[in-house]
Amino acid sequence: MGVVVSLEERDDNWSGIPQRRERLLFVEAQVQFAAGQFEQALALLETLHERSASYPGLEELMTNVFDRLISDALSRKDPRQARFFLKR
Repeated sequence: MGVVVSLEERDDNWSGIPQRRERLLFVEAQVQFAAGQFEQALALLETLHERSASYPGLEELMTNVFDRLISDALSRKDPRQARFFLKR
């Protein structure tokens, strides 16, 4: 991702850079989700949402992440944490 960030900082209008950045955010979120790092996945997805709210697959992956975060909070008997994620 570092190369894309460097290129984006140099010239954010360079053809294809925004799309590659969005793809990297999405794929990294998938990797974090698969590794059980749900809050990290959510942070990446929120960044992607700010850039492109209609990114293909974003809504489904965000739903899966929120579902896991809320389920985990409820299984730990932490309703405050569950409400926090519900409001987000």
